[in-house]
Amino acid sequence: MTFNPAMPTPALQTSPCPAAVRVAAAALVLGAALAGCAQIPAPVETAPALAQAPACTAPPPEPVASCPEPAVVPSPQDVLLRYADAVRQLDGAALAAQRADLERAAQQDPGAADAPALRLALVLLPTRQPADTARALGLVQRTLEQPSLQELHPLARLLQARLLQQRRLEEQLQQQGQQLREVQRRNEQLDERLDAVRALERSLNARPARPRGSSRVPATR
Repeated sequence: MTFNPAMPTPALQTSPCPAAVRVAAAALVLGAALAGCAQIPAPVETAPALAQAPACTAPPPEPVASCPEPAVVPSPQDVLLRYADAVRQLDGAALAAQRADLERAAQQDPGAADAPALRLALVLLPTRQPADTARALGLVQRTLEQPSLQELHPLARLLQARLLQQRRLEEQLQQQGQQLREVQRRNEQLDERLDAVRALERSLNARPARPRGSSRVPATR
């Protein structure tokens, strides 16, 4: 075996120092970390997705087909109340014409006891005559006796109370009229007596007065 001076001898080879190895490893790790950070791109700030998305609007509601409302049929009470209000605004001629029409209808069907009977009672109410008031009360009573006209009974009772009150007032007026006629009759009697007294006084004043010097001489026997 030849000796080569360029080659180190095994005895002269030295092992690396552990501290140097650790430093070199730490340097390699740090370099790798720096290289990795340089390769990772910086995050880009983006606005929230909800802000970029357009506002969601609800679709317009579909038109609903509107059903026509059923025609309202007025009740018999409503019809009669409207008729009473119309009668209240009639003048004398129109009221008389309406009364003639209703009386003609009543003559054609004397046994009818329905709303026309109450209409005639309403027409007779404004006359304020005892005979018409009595007739109107009879028409109302006839309506109250009909079980088939239960819907009109409340209005008929109201009209009956109104007619009864009117009849009481008419009776009071009749009594006051009689009292007034009695007072007038007495006044006429007093006037007649006063006239008779005045006539007697005039007749006494019309007699001739006696002379003052004249005296009556008694007769001698």
